[in-house]
Amino acid sequence: MTGWTLADENDNTYNFPDNFILRREHEVRVWTASGVDTTTDLHWGRSSGVWSSKGDTAFLRDPEGELVDSFTWTGDDSE
Repeated sequence: MTGWTLADENDNTYNFPDNFILRREHEVRVWTASGVDTTTDLHWGRSSGVWSSKGDTAFLRDPEGELVDSFTWTGDDSE
């Protein structure tokens, strides 16, 4: 996934590590905080959160910048 990115609506962007391979039928979690990257967990290395609990959109783009997928959620205003 060299060159692929994951970003939020405010253009906070995570760049997947060079030579990271996501195999078919596998998954990877991208954590906002620091940590040790593995084949199943990658770490953004930020000291503060990125995703808004009130709603946000995640954008996955390929190396050419083309949108491959997105996911939008809304926050729960019932609190």
